[in-house]
Amino acid sequence: LWNFGDPASGALNASTLQNPTHNYSNTGNHAISVTVTNSNGCVDDSVINTIFSVTPALAYPALTALCQSVTGTVSVATATVTNGVSGTGVYSGPGVDAAGNFSPSLAGAGTHTITYTFTSTGNCVATITQTIRVNPKPLSVFTISNSICLGQLAQITDNSTILTGNIVTWNWIFGDGNTATFNNNNPFTRLYTSFGNYTVKLVTVSADGCISDTARGTIIVNAIPVAGFTMPASVCMPNGTASFTNTSTVADGTSLTYIWNFGDLSPNSTAVNPNHVYAAISSYNVRLTATSSGGCFKDSVQTFSAFFDKPNASFTVSPDKLCQGSDNVFTDLSTAPNSTIKSWLWIFADGSTSTTANPTKRYSKPGVYDVKLVVINNENCISDTFSRPVTVYLQPVVDAGPSFIVPQGMPIQFKPIVNATNGISFLWTPAVGLSDPTILMPKLIANSDQTYVLTATGDGNCTATDNLVVKILRPVKVPNAFSPNGDGINDTWILENLADYPGATVDVYNRYGQIIFKSAGYTNPWDGTIKGKPLPVATYYYIIKLENGFDPLTGSITIVR
Repeated sequence: LWNFGDPASGALNASTLQNPTHNYSNTGNHAISVTVTNSNGCVDDSVINTIFSVTPALAYPALTALCQSVTGTVSVATATVTNGVSGTGVYSGPGVDAAGNFSPSLAGAGTHTITYTFTSTGNCVATITQTIRVNPKPLSVFTISNSICLGQLAQITDNSTILTGNIVTWNWIFGDGNTATFNNNNPFTRLYTSFGNYTVKLVTVSADGCISDTARGTIIVNAIPVAGFTMPASVCMPNGTASFTNTSTVADGTSLTYIWNFGDLSPNSTAVNPNHVYAAISSYNVRLTATSSGGCFKDSVQTFSAFFDKPNASFTVSPDKLCQGSDNVFTDLSTAPNSTIKSWLWIFADGSTSTTANPTKRYSKPGVYDVKLVVINNENCISDTFSRPVTVYLQPVVDAGPSFIVPQGMPIQFKPIVNATNGISFLWTPAVGLSDPTILMPKLIANSDQTYVLTATGDGNCTATDNLVVKILRPVKVPNAFSPNGDGINDTWILENLADYPGATVDVYNRYGQIIFKSAGYTNPWDGTIKGKPLPVATYYYIIKLENGFDPLTGSITIVR
């Protein structure tokens, strides 16, 4: 037997069921009792006091749809308790926190159920739900030309999608300061007016006003190269080499590759600054194609026809065989077809050169010299080297040696000095008295005064001469008396042959040792006077110094009348 402690319920306040139910109409404390009787009539009872609370009554109004593109959170905490029960409530569901802050981006597109759970202070719990729609944001996607050349159109194609609904607006940002808004996604083109790297952006908007994330794409607009080159001022033929100098540039600083077409059906060249040999004189259209690493290219075409025949070097030399120390005169005979010669280079093969047109050259050493001439015309064409030999014979140089002053009959040997003996012949003239007039150092018995000439003759009939003098010193004859009496006979002291001894001195003394006559040389024979006065008859004494290595002559001289 149950008593629910709820008198207000009338007859419903009791029950004989083993496990009954009862709806309480009032809050507060209720004493609930149960009495149990077994089949033997034995009875027991129990009482429990229980506190009853009011169940919360909740309301949750409809939620406004949101866009997935909304950033942050939006409050959906709009549920209320309508029966005034106190307690606490929490929100739960996709993308929502307990406080009712809802994140559309976290929840994702679709319809989501938000649950509000309220627990009263009496620990009574009530829940209510509401749905919220998250409209999807568009997915912006597009393709764009990766790399184009300046002046080309960039191809742009939209590939944007949306999960549900429609995209109605396409907002384009082209990266060059310009924008555009389209209401369709038709492919289109865009012209960029300067080179560079551009980031193109796209934001799309759905019919629900949902905004996509920003899609990005990069386009490289490459600069167009400026192709250019300089040509040589002239090319010398035949087989002239033309050197081309590349002046191509590209404003964006990328690397360049090149293709050269020389206009003569020869293979193309990829060199930066090529050299090309033309086989024939003509007019050729030279084309240079400069291509950047971005694939942009530009041509430059110039006509080259500045061909000139190279000059022909030639000369004569007079004489071409000569003796050492003589001059060679070189005469230029070079020619320059369809031009004129502007410079000469003479190479004389002895370490010296000349740049005059007709030089004069004197070789200091004998030998065979291969003289070369190279000429250049006004177009800087260089001739082949022209050469001609010049033979320079040794020029003998002779010194006949010292002259001789010797006593008559003395043997002597000539001692000349020469610059060479090999290939040189010698001849002494006159040959009289010489041991061999054809040798360099003949011997001679000196018997007379004579001038001897040495002639040396080498290759090319180059000759040289010199002479020496042989002077014979005859014995000096000294008289021992003379008679200065004015009769014209032996009036002076004649010293025969003394004139052969240059530098001889004569001194005469009286018996007292006093010098009475002195003479350097003996051009005026002594007349037996002293200071113009006749000396007395007497014997006097002399000393004659001959010099030249001879002993002095001494003796007496007597004046007689």
